[in-house]
Amino acid sequence: MTEDPGAVGVAAKGSPRCVVALDLRRRGRVAAVAVDRKGRLRAWASADREEGPAALAKRVLARLKVQPRELRVLLGSATVQVASVEAEREPDARVVAEALAGEGYEPLSDPAVARTAGAPGTWMVAGCEEERVRLLAAELSELVALEPTLVADRLLMLDQLRPGAMAVEGGAGELLLVARPPLAAPLSRSLIEPGDAEGLRVETSRTLTAAGGAGHLWLLGAGAGELEEALAQEGLELHREPMPVCRGRRLPAEHELAWRLALAADPPALGGPRLDRRRRSMAWARRTAVAAIVLVAFSAVVVGLIASASLRLRKQQAAHREDWAALKTQVEKLQEASALAEEVERIRAEMGTRDLPWPELAEPIAALARQSPASVGWERLTIDQGELELEMSAYGASAWYDLSLARAVLERGPGLHNLSWDQPVASEPGPGLRQVVRATLVDVRDGDASGAP
Repeated sequence: MTEDPGAVGVAAKGSPRCVVALDLRRRGRVAAVAVDRKGRLRAWASADREEGPAALAKRVLARLKVQPRELRVLLGSATVQVASVEAEREPDARVVAEALAGEGYEPLSDPAVARTAGAPGTWMVAGCEEERVRLLAAELSELVALEPTLVADRLLMLDQLRPGAMAVEGGAGELLLVARPPLAAPLSRSLIEPGDAEGLRVETSRTLTAAGGAGHLWLLGAGAGELEEALAQEGLELHREPMPVCRGRRLPAEHELAWRLALAADPPALGGPRLDRRRRSMAWARRTAVAAIVLVAFSAVVVGLIASASLRLRKQQAAHREDWAALKTQVEKLQEASALAEEVERIRAEMGTRDLPWPELAEPIAALARQSPASVGWERLTIDQGELELEMSAYGASAWYDLSLARAVLERGPGLHNLSWDQPVASEPGPGLRQVVRATLVDVRDGDASGAP
């Protein structure tokens, strides 16, 4: 809610969750207080306008700037009828309606009632038409999504009195007097506030006399100061509760009863069949909403965990794919090496079963290579069926001469017969000559050119 300029007060900081109490006893005026879980006053507000209770409540709730966790509403004599009952057990709606009718109130056809105990066997009861307060509760619940707790002001005052004490609230043209005799039924009066101190003293004295006297007099409300002055000479034990301070501003005395309602542990609430059903329905709806929120939050956490696990799994799979690719490459290389090793072993096995031709020629050919001029290179040497073919190359200005020397070495070499050669040809690239020499190989031991060992 946005702050309403028609309401005054002190707003809370940080939107705390609080118990909010509204004082809707007077027409065109509302007072509100907000108390946190530790009983500290966090905000207060008031508004004076010719509007309905729900509109006024909306103004002050916007001013408070809190999150209501419970809404309590104080109702006065204009809405609720109050009487005293003597009963051993808690009086039911029928007994309450009869007691109110006995006090001269109009009979209630469909009452909403509340009660609080006084002296043993006595009760103070309150009642009103249920439909009237049910409509008010419905309007207020639309503002905060909470079912309000409706409390009669005089029952709240009695609930907070100790035996033998009396409470007096003055201000705004009304005087409320509630007494709790230790051995008699509770007594309450709602009067038009007298205009002078003498009238206050007289009305208070009459109530005290009717209640059998009181040793402790609790003064509250905006008129507490005037009441204290008027009763100062009566020899009574007067008590005024200091108002708490919120953000440097003291709570006005007219908010005192709303403040006490917010602090009450279990105020006597009005109840009826439809009010109770509505309260239970709202409680179930709230619990369902909380459960839905928890379920959504839990689902979000689970989805987040699943997404995180899926991301980690994808990363692990990507890493595993890279590892598998590297491993596959290594396996392929190992397979290739294994195939080569098998081929080498096969060749070795084949070579081991064969007799090399002309085993005695290896050394003579190596000797010829050593005797050949250093400037002559052997480019190609083939031996096929006892026929040798050698391609030689030489470079430089003396290439022709070097090739002639190499041929002479071959002619003198053992194991070579029928030596012949082609004409030298130019070598590419670069200046040089190439020449092919052919000869027949014979075993130097027996001169056999067949190639047999």
